Amino acid sequence: MENSQYLNKIGLVIERTSNGLDYDYITPGLNKKELGGLHISFDETNEVGQFNQGFCYSIQRTDRHLIYSIINTDYKDNAKRNGFYAIRLIVKNNEFIDNVYVNLGQVTHIYVAHLNANTLNNQNYESILNQIAGDVKRKYWITPKIELDRVVYYQFINLVENQTKLFNNPKLSYANKVYFLNDKVSQSDGTARQFGFEPLSTYWDKTKEIQFLNPDRQNISLSINAESFSVSMDQFLLVCKALDVVNFKTAQERQLTSVSSSEKQVVIHKQQIESYSPKLNLYPSQFKKKSSTSALLWIMGIAIGILGGYFGRPIVEDFLVLNEPTVIQEPLTDVHIKEFGIQIDTTAENVIHLIAKGEHLNNFVFKYDGHKSEKWYYMNKSKPTLNRLTVKDLDSLLNNDAQRINAFKEELRNFTSTPIPQDDRRKSEGEKSNNNAAKTENISSVKTKDAKNEQKGQTTKGNTERKSTGSKVEVKETSTSKEIGSVKNATKKS
Repeated sequence: MENSQYLNKIGLVIERTSNGLDYDYITPGLNKKELGGLHISFDETNEVGQFNQGFCYSIQRTDRHLIYSIINTDYKDNAKRNGFYAIRLIVKNNEFIDNVYVNLGQVTHIYVAHLNANTLNNQNYESILNQIAGDVKRKYWITPKIELDRVVYYQFINLVENQTKLFNNPKLSYANKVYFLNDKVSQSDGTARQFGFEPLSTYWDKTKEIQFLNPDRQNISLSINAESFSVSMDQFLLVCKALDVVNFKTAQERQLTSVSSSEKQVVIHKQQIESYSPKLNLYPSQFKKKSSTSALLWIMGIAIGILGGYFGRPIVEDFLVLNEPTVIQEPLTDVHIKEFGIQIDTTAENVIHLIAKGEHLNNFVFKYDGHKSEKWYYMNKSKPTLNRLTVKDLDSLLNNDAQRINAFKEELRNFTSTPIPQDDRRKSEGEKSNNNAAKTENISSVKTKDAKNEQKGQTTKGNTERKSTGSKVEVKETSTSKEIGSVKNATKKS
C-alpha cells in the first residue's frame, strides 16, 4: 500500500495505446471513469500525434487542474499502428510544480524501465511522488476569473534544456493547451497550422503582466473589468488579458486610479488623506482643526446631541445614516486571503479603523491610534466603550485558541508593527493609584479624627476650668463684697 502523503497535492496518470487507449497507472483517489470528463485524459493520436514524431511536452489547464505531460508519439500499438504514451502530473489550477521538467523526466525514466522489462504490474512511484509533492507551490501571481483561451498553441523549443521556467510562465494562465515541440526535428509551422494549431507568439500579445509594489502594505482595492477584490501584500504580480481595464485605490482614497495598458509596474505610495467617520471617531479632539470644516462639524455635533436628547438616539441614527464600512465582495481564491476578513473602514491622520469578520469577531471594531498612545484598541459595537487591546483580551475573544490568536496578531502587523501587550498596565497602575488614594484618604480621616478629639479635649478642659472658676466665684461670694469685686475685675481683664 502506497504512502498517502502526496495524494492531496499531486496526481499521476500514465496512459498508452496498446489495444486502444488504456491506463498503465493511476494514483489512488483518481477515478478512471472521470478522467475524460475532467479533461485530464485524451487521445494524443488525434492531437499532436497527427504530425509530431518523438517526444514533446504539453501544458493543459482546466477550470480545476493544471496538467503537465511528457508525450512520446513515436510508439506503435499492438497492431503496429501509430500510437503514443503519456506521463501526466496533475495539480490544482491555483498551484504549480517547481522543477517540473526534471520531475517529469524522473517519472518517465521509471516508467520506460518497467515498460521495456514488461513489469508494469510492479510499478511503484511512492518515493518519487513524495519528492515531487515538495515542489508543489501555490502560484504567486493574481489572475481574474476570465474564460480560458480554447485555441491549441505550439512552440518549438530545445527539449534538452531545462524548460521549467517556460512551462510555469504566469502569462500561460489563460492558455487552455500548449504543446512544446522539439526544434531539432525537421518540422514547419505550416504543418502545425494545417492541423488547427497556432503559434504561441500570437498568444503572448493577448496577455499582459503588471507588477505592483506596495512597500507600506496598504490595503488595496483592485478592479479588473467588473471584478473587484482586495490585497495587502507588499508586492504582487497581476496577469490579465491585454485589453482588460485595470483600476485600483487604497483605503485612504475615494477615486480609482487607472492603470494604462502600457504600464509594466505600479508603485503605490502612502498618502495622507484626511477623512472623518462620525460613527467610529472615538477621539474627536484629535480631529479638531482651526478651519471652517471643523467649525461646521462642531456645530453638527451640537445639533446631533440636541436631536438625540429630544428624539432619542435610535431615531437620530436612522435619520443621519452614519457611515457603514464598505466590504469588497468575494476576493479571488488566488489572493493571499485573510482568515479574519479584516477590512479598513476609514483611515485619518495615522488613525486606523478595522472591521473584522469570522467567528467571535463580528461584533467588534479595532482601532489603532497613532497620535499619542500608538496602541491598538477594540470596541464592541453594541457597547461603544473603547478598551486597550491585549493578548489577554484576545484569549477571551478567540476562546484561548493560541493558533488563531497568533494569526490575528500577524494580521494586525500588516497595518503597523506596534506589538500587542500581554495585559493592560494602565489598569494595574490605576488600581495601584486607587489603593494609594484610599490609603491617603484613611490617613486624612484618622488625622481629622485626632484633630477633632484634640479640639474636643481642649474644649472640655476649658469648660472644666470655667466650672472651677465659677465655683471659686460662688465660694468667694459668701465672703466679703470686696473679694467679689476683685474677681470680677480679674475676669474683665482676662
